[in-house]
Amino acid sequence: MSRSKVLKGVWLALFTSLFLFLLTACGTAGDTSGLSGAWILKTASGGTVVLPDGTTSELPIRLKLNPGGDGMISDGNTEGRIEWNYEQSVLTIYAGSLVMKGYPEGNELILSPEKSEVVLRFAPEQEDQPEEDSASETESETEFPLPANDWYGWWKTEESAGEMPVSWYDCCASFQMEYGLITMVLWDEDGSREDPLSEITFTVEEDGALLSQNGYFLYQDVLCGDWRIQAENKVIYLESLKHESESDSFRFEIYLRPWGDRWKSAPDGQKPFYFDDWYLPLVKKRAPMPDSIPWQKLEENRETLP
Repeated sequence: MSRSKVLKGVWLALFTSLFLFLLTACGTAGDTSGLSGAWILKTASGGTVVLPDGTTSELPIRLKLNPGGDGMISDGNTEGRIEWNYEQSVLTIYAGSLVMKGYPEGNELILSPEKSEVVLRFAPEQEDQPEEDSASETESETEFPLPANDWYGWWKTEESAGEMPVSWYDCCASFQMEYGLITMVLWDEDGSREDPLSEITFTVEEDGALLSQNGYFLYQDVLCGDWRIQAENKVIYLESLKHESESDSFRFEIYLRPWGDRWKSAPDGQKPFYFDDWYLPLVKKRAPMPDSIPWQKLEENRETLP
């Protein structure tokens, strides 16, 4: 079968010897160093192969390195067995009488035949995913169940029997989904997104509710099923939650609406304490939710609930 590729000098000699090697290759078994997989030749001797029409192309030379130290080499028409190893940061491939040595560089393999100045660069070959895998990925995708990612509101304490005062606090919450799980980060005036009051991971139930799996609120662990969140009429309202530690025991509530909501439908007394001080001015400017509440604008003396 004729070839359309122009190969010069030592590269032609290499190509010839590469596919006339003995099928009983010698060498020692390779290891599982992370180099196993399918590789395809990208460049030879520092440049791409030139076709007769003047264009450049990649030779379809492929390496298959199996974890056990064996593998195959192929040009699309001819293939043969190889053996390989990776010892002391040197990759060695045995293909009959041909021996190539090299090393990994980034996501490439750099190889040169012994007694040759030819440099071969191989890159990982992307394998097509089976159709059933794509289908299963689509089926496993979970729709984000909340009407917004960013929320603002308040949380308040009551029935305190420890150091925590009975009071209420402006707070922000961010819900983010990854791999079918939702993580809530909640912070108030005394913290920030990076130093939150609470961080909890949830799964999504069939009815769209969020069920806690693990996390914390203040210094107390939140376990599987401790919290259940469901947004009704774009409101998240958690009540009768209890916090217990060595120094504190109190009940608390959390009330949230999507960031940007003007709270016009909120019942009397439900707006956060500092709603007009910092939240509403930002909303009017269409500003995004900040990573911390601008506490410097808040009053020093907090008013407690009646």
